[in-house]
Amino acid sequence: MKIYFDKKLIQYEYISFLAPLLWLPDFEIWWEDKNQIKERTEKGKTIIFSTTKKDCDYFVYPKYFLLDHWKELSEYAHEAKKHKKKVIVFSYGEIDDYINIDNNIIWFKRSTKKENPNNEYCLPPFPEDFLKYNNNNIPLIQETPSKKYSIGYVWYADYYNLRSRLYYVGTRIVWLICRIKWTKKILMKIKNDRIYSKLVNAWIGNYFRGKVIRVIKKQKKYKFNFIQRKHALTTETKNEMRKQYIENLIESDFVLLIRWFWNYSIRQYEALSLGKIPIYIDTWAKFPFTEDIPYDDIFIKVPIWEIEKIEIYIEKYINNHKGELQKIQKKIRFLYENFFIMTAYYKKIISML
Repeated sequence: MKIYFDKKLIQYEYISFLAPLLWLPDFEIWWEDKNQIKERTEKGKTIIFSTTKKDCDYFVYPKYFLLDHWKELSEYAHEAKKHKKKVIVFSYGEIDDYINIDNNIIWFKRSTKKENPNNEYCLPPFPEDFLKYNNNNIPLIQETPSKKYSIGYVWYADYYNLRSRLYYVGTRIVWLICRIKWTKKILMKIKNDRIYSKLVNAWIGNYFRGKVIRVIKKQKKYKFNFIQRKHALTTETKNEMRKQYIENLIESDFVLLIRWFWNYSIRQYEALSLGKIPIYIDTWAKFPFTEDIPYDDIFIKVPIWEIEKIEIYIEKYINNHKGELQKIQKKIRFLYENFFIMTAYYKKIISML
C-alpha cells in the first residue's frame, strides 16, 4: 500500500508504529525486535511505502488526532479530497464524534461509544510479547488441578465502600453531563482533549475494580493472585515491579480484565501473548477484528451488573469446555500472533483497505 504524509512521522505518537513497515531506522520502536524488522525488510516484506499525493492510495495524518489539531486535520482532509483520496486518522481520545470529515478512515485507541460508524476501527496497543519470559512455551492450565484454579490480577483499585459509592455517583453525573451535545461543543472550543477524556471517563473504572476484587476475594473455589498497587503499572515502572507483574500472569490460570468503556488495555494483550484465558468484566468495550475473532469463546465474559455471580460464570465456562482449556489457550496464542503483533495487525488493516 502506498501512503502520503506531509511531515516526518512524530516519534512517541501512535502513528510512529508505521515506522518499521516503512523501514525508518531512526525511530525508537517500543517492543519490536529491530533485527526482525531489518530481516523482514531485506526479504521484501515491507508492506507500506511512502509516495506522492498523486500516486498514493491514502493520505495519512502523521500524528495522533487531538482536539487542538482539528483545524489542521480539516485542511489536510480538504487537500486529500482534491486528489480524490481518503485520510487515515489515528485517534487517541474519545473524540471520534468530531472527526466527521466525510473522507476519513479512523483507527481509534479509545472510545466510550457503544456503536461506531463503518469507517472507525479499534486500534490495539502493541505491548511486549511475554511468551519469551516463559522460554517461548505457553504456560498451559492443568485441566484437573490438584489445587484451586488461580486468577491473576495486578493493578490499582479503590475499595468498594461508602466513600467510593459517593465518588461513583458524582463522577457518573459528570460523565452524563459531558455526553450532552452542548457540553461537547464547549469542550471542543476549549480544544483540550486531555480534559475531555478525563471528564468523559470520570475515573469510574476504579470504583468497579474495587467492587470486582471484593466479590472475587469472597469466592472459596478459586485462588485470587492479587497484587495491589498505589498507581497503574506501566512499561516504565521499576524493573522489579514489572518482573513481579509478569510472573503473576505466567503463574495464574486465568487473568482478570476490568476495562470500563475504553477499548485500550495493555494487560489484555499481554495476557493474550501468554495464551491466558481472560475473565473479562463486560463493560461494552470495543475489540479489534470482532468478525474474525470469537471473543465469546475465548473470553469468560461477566456482565458488569452481575459481578456477584462471577463464580457461576467461571464455573459454567470451565464445565462447557472440559478437556478443551489447553486447546483454547493455544488458539489464543495463535490469534495473538496473527492479529496483534504489530506487523500482523498492519497486514490485516491493509488487506481491509
